[in-house]
Amino acid sequence: MARSVTTRGLVEAVRSLIDEANEAEIDDVLDILPSINRGLDDAADILSRKYPDALIRSKEISLSEGEDGLFKMPSDAFQERLEKVETKLNGYYHEIKRIDYRDITLYDTPQSVATPYYYAVIGQDFKLVPPPTNIEALRIWYIPEVGPLVPEFGRITHANPATESSLAYIRLTDMQDVDELTTDETSLDAYVNIIDGRTGRIKATMQIANVVNSQVFFTATPKRASVEGRAISSTLPSDIAIDDYLCPVEGTCIPPMRSPLTNFLIAYASAEIKAVKLEGDPGVVLQHLSRFEERVEKTWTRREQSLRVGKSSKVWSPRGRSIWNRGQS
Repeated sequence: MARSVTTRGLVEAVRSLIDEANEAEIDDVLDILPSINRGLDDAADILSRKYPDALIRSKEISLSEGEDGLFKMPSDAFQERLEKVETKLNGYYHEIKRIDYRDITLYDTPQSVATPYYYAVIGQDFKLVPPPTNIEALRIWYIPEVGPLVPEFGRITHANPATESSLAYIRLTDMQDVDELTTDETSLDAYVNIIDGRTGRIKATMQIANVVNSQVFFTATPKRASVEGRAISSTLPSDIAIDDYLCPVEGTCIPPMRSPLTNFLIAYASAEIKAVKLEGDPGVVLQHLSRFEERVEKTWTRREQSLRVGKSSKVWSPRGRSIWNRGQS
């Protein structure tokens, strides 16, 4: 399987396409990286509408987290995209139907019920109607925010967990901009993400205790509970692996889904920079967006639904077709 392209790899690919070596005019951080992230935002919007399966995430919520049936949406929900809500009772999950907020008055009552009938999205919250009393928990399925992409500090070549006498640490190669790291707990530069080298998933967010040459040490007693909406871990993740990456706490350094998303980001950013900085054709940017959306539709969209129809419909099943044909003869 091909190796994932990192943020720095994307920037280099974009620069090679625009055939522009003058870094004074086109800056990696000020020009190319923001353009790549704008492309990522547009791609996430297309995927969330055409193929949410690629981004979907589930989360279990305790009933105590809500008040009068009103629960907060996850802080990382993309455009408040809540796709599905399930109640958990006796260890089993049951899906509840979604209604428009205008219909809440038809079903909401001052009395609570054992299990809710419906849910509705209200701004950055969602409401169960009527309020439940007898469920164990909720499981929600939602679209999380994607990115942003940030330059990686380096690739992990060794990971050593903490012991009674030593701190947990990792060893990096291909190091860049590590001098930006600090142990000042009041600075965001004191916190980093450990990134899955294949998927771009954030495995853990940790606080830096010290940096010695290629080794980065992490504190076992972080001063903050969370940064950027993510909990700070006091131990290395159990699934940390060689070829994972270390990057700033603001994001990840591996785009999700690899190709075709990686190819789209490179083409989108190079076209946008040419249009804005190098007198290129602005229409090319829209063409890349249109092609990406078309490719998503042709490749993935609703493949499972067509299978579901084929299995459940009497008309489209082999038995159903033979009966229908007989009736037509």
